[in-house]
Amino acid sequence: MQYLRSKIYANRDKGEIVKARKAYTLVEVVVAFAVFMIILIGVTTTFTFSAKMQKRGENFVHFETICLDIDTFSDKYGREWDLNYFGEKQDSASIYYNSQYEKTTQENAQFELSYYYTAANELIVNVKDVNTNFKIIENLNYGGNRYA
Repeated sequence: MQYLRSKIYANRDKGEIVKARKAYTLVEVVVAFAVFMIILIGVTTTFTFSAKMQKRGENFVHFETICLDIDTFSDKYGREWDLNYFGEKQDSASIYYNSQYEKTTQENAQFELSYYYTAANELIVNVKDVNTNFKIIENLNYGGNRYA
């Protein structure tokens, strides 16, 4: 009996002695698989969110540049420039951009830049993704007394 408890057993069919092989139990396999899946899900989720956040950051930086240009030209040339850029609506208006950040029509739009003036003559700008309704820039305030 002691002989069988050791790591050696007899192969009865061939009559030879063979060293026993170590095998993993089912619990060890399941635990290893679960740890592997948790790590895989974590890496996949991190990659997916980082790619999405990178695109949102790119959109924010681009539209922040557009908004700063609007602010610069608006300060320099006054409300007439605003009306020329945004259109003839004096209270609020929207401009549409495609995925390459070029001005386009509403039907082909990927982004919508809208603005309005408050009672204190403050220019408020909003930018959103038309498809996902994600607000890239919300209520960006350029301050009052713009044309004093």
